[in-house]
Amino acid sequence: MFLAPAEQRLGHLRWITVGLTAHVGATFVSEGLLDLAIDYHQAPRKPDRPVLLPDGPRARAFAFKASIESGETQHRVSPSEIP
Repeated sequence: MFLAPAEQRLGHLRWITVGLTAHVGATFVSEGLLDLAIDYHQAPRKPDRPVLLPDGPRARAFAFKASIESGETQHRVSPSEIP
């Protein structure tokens, strides 16, 4: 409804550039706000319970990268193990 007319007015390449820039900008803003919330103790540094990751090679790669970056060992938790 809104996207097609905007793409027609801006042109395909400019529309993609605007969309990607908005997406990246929104990501930086949300990450910055989360960082401030953690600094002011309005959000926890870690989740209160284990985060469930979907199974598969991409999920395992994500868990491995997160464990390397945080210095902690990640392990899989089944839904029945969550309190």
